[in-house]
Amino acid sequence: SDTTYLNNISLLNKQFYESGMSDSMHVYAMKGLELVKKLKETSAGKSEAAALLRFEMLFNRQTGISYFDKGDYTNQLKYFQQFLLCAQKLNSLKDMATAYVYIATCHRELEDVEQSFSYAKKAVETLAGNNYPSTLASAYALMSNYYMDGKTNDDSAYYYRRQAYLLFKNSNTNPLLLVSSTLDLVELFHNFRQTDSCKKYLDEIQTLVTEMQNPEHLMVFN
Repeated sequence: SDTTYLNNISLLNKQFYESGMSDSMHVYAMKGLELVKKLKETSAGKSEAAALLRFEMLFNRQTGISYFDKGDYTNQLKYFQQFLLCAQKLNSLKDMATAYVYIATCHRELEDVEQSFSYAKKAVETLAGNNYPSTLASAYALMSNYYMDGKTNDDSAYYYRRQAYLLFKNSNTNPLLLVSSTLDLVELFHNFRQTDSCKKYLDEIQTLVTEMQNPEHLMVFN
């Protein structure tokens, strides 16, 4: 019954996230963390402890995400670090890499580009030889931003940005991220004054952008 209850909280938070209700998501993610803490005090076996650790990891992740809409990257970073700690205890490579990407994103928003690059690189290293294209692509995009922001190496900026684009394109799993990564690539070609390449990639995603009707993407595309 405890497992069912915790699972229902996590599913409810997923609905809150998809509906843009970050305040409600935050409240229930914190409720989940409080309950996990109480249950850990009385847990008996290894399997129960492992299950609770997974819920602890999940609720830390959801709590961190709930701070995103508020622009509170300091608290977001705090809970993502706890998310990472749980993932390391569970030795879950996918979750560790996801946490590294989240932490790298926070550091970028906090204008600590060196830390952002370092955590993005850890995500890439963690996923070496594993098939998690969306997470790996996000890490590559962050590494590309490091070179773009610092204007230190155009070749590296292009390499990592194109790697992100190819992973999203070939995995065919997340149209939103594919459009985003393609627009990032177009931005790079625009900086290089390579207008033919800009047009080529804009044409490639025109149908997707029209179908998805995402306001931000439509604005950037237009």
